[in-house]
Amino acid sequence: MAEADHGGEKPIAHALRDALFQFVVKSRKLAFPMLRVLGRASTGPVTVGDDELAALRSMLRRVHAALRDAERLSVADHSARLWLAELGDLEYRAEDVFEELEYECRRAAQLEDLKIDLLRAVGAAPTTGKRKREVAQLFAAAPAARLRRKIDDIWARYGEIASDRKRLRLRPGDGAARRPAAGALVPSSSLPRGEIHGRERDLQRVTDLVCRCKPDGGRNYAVVAIVGMASVGKTSLAQHVCSEEAVASQFDLNLWAWVSQEFDVIGMTAKIVEAITRARPDCSELNALHGTMVEHLAGKRCLLVLDDVWDDNPIHWDTITAPLSCCAPGSTVVITTRSKMVAKMVTPNVYHLDCLSDEHSWYMCRRRASRGGATIDDELASIGQQIAKKCRGLPLAAEAAGTTMNTSVTREHWNHVLESNLWADNDEAKNNVLPALKVSYDHLPAPLKRCFAFCSLFPKSFVFDKDALVQLWTAQGFIKTRGECRPEDVGAGYFYDLAMNVG
Repeated sequence: MAEADHGGEKPIAHALRDALFQFVVKSRKLAFPMLRVLGRASTGPVTVGDDELAALRSMLRRVHAALRDAERLSVADHSARLWLAELGDLEYRAEDVFEELEYECRRAAQLEDLKIDLLRAVGAAPTTGKRKREVAQLFAAAPAARLRRKIDDIWARYGEIASDRKRLRLRPGDGAARRPAAGALVPSSSLPRGEIHGRERDLQRVTDLVCRCKPDGGRNYAVVAIVGMASVGKTSLAQHVCSEEAVASQFDLNLWAWVSQEFDVIGMTAKIVEAITRARPDCSELNALHGTMVEHLAGKRCLLVLDDVWDDNPIHWDTITAPLSCCAPGSTVVITTRSKMVAKMVTPNVYHLDCLSDEHSWYMCRRRASRGGATIDDELASIGQQIAKKCRGLPLAAEAAGTTMNTSVTREHWNHVLESNLWADNDEAKNNVLPALKVSYDHLPAPLKRCFAFCSLFPKSFVFDKDALVQLWTAQGFIKTRGECRPEDVGAGYFYDLAMNVG
């Protein structure tokens, strides 16, 4: 009885095997017309040559290098910008081809065992030769014809783009070395340019911090850092702190130096010497400059403000501040910076400057909008308060909006300002606010720029989850790993760097 049962299993197994095989074969035949339209009907294996792939990879490296070079330029010419945009699109297309090839290789490896099992099963059936070919076709990789078409299209497009710029190198006329926007980065001085509003508590706290802060890190002078996002009012606050009687009377020398992005040790030291002597130094030797600083600062209690600091190299910082060790005890250095990394490097005494409230933003808007004696009634005030909310607590933005509102103090005009894109349609904002914000983006390292730009796809005020965002960056190919570093660890570093540098 057992033998009979065992013998009966074979017909059942053969029937199940044949039914499964007939299903997959008929499914393939039904899908054949659609696959042919998609370019998947060819039965030939992938035979894209190694030489083709090597040439494509070499071209991709050259394109990538050209785009990275362009990131260091400020390209104003529209044709050059179009060329760079087309080059970027070509880079993505070439990367897609490599990703598809990688996918097909992994797919083939994962299906190999299933293919072997089916071939073994088919081997016991009649007309095995035909069925083996059909099984092989079912598991064939993507056809070479489709991949070759993509590669040929990429090379053709590459030739068109390269003809515009010989050897994929930017010409001197394409752009000058990227510098901060002139309208946004006006050099600062210790003199306030107007009254301060909505910062009374901040002013008192920073004043107390400057007057009472103790030295740290083995130095005989204290360091205070004011940190905040672009256009939030760090410089203005520092100016008013210097003007406070409690501060001015405490120091023998009050010095101010504007740092900004174009940083070098010699140039920055020369700026400090010029602030001390009120004359531009004749020498450019660091030792001579340090000697001049020591000569004028020795034994004096000094207040030195370094405005808009970007450089986070501790060696640069130590070199510039080395002569301050000759100052009298109680001396203080105040820095303003957008970067939390810079603040963390120089001192634990950090004051974080937040945005203004909507009420204070409206006050600044109204003050600008009512210049010339314009009357603002309750209805206009209601519209103005809504405009002020769009400024998101940035004093510079509030002033820019108020200037625009002042051009026509009417309901129609103010409603137009309210409904328009304040950042794109407002000349004052475009010329002063946006360039100041863009400086933060320009200062980012190249790998972080793509990650930051990707975040713009999300709605305003979106709260990011670090791990989810890193996974998205990784899927987009933005995470570049070296050695044994995991993409997750590199991506987490990107996330924290952005959080420290983009307020």
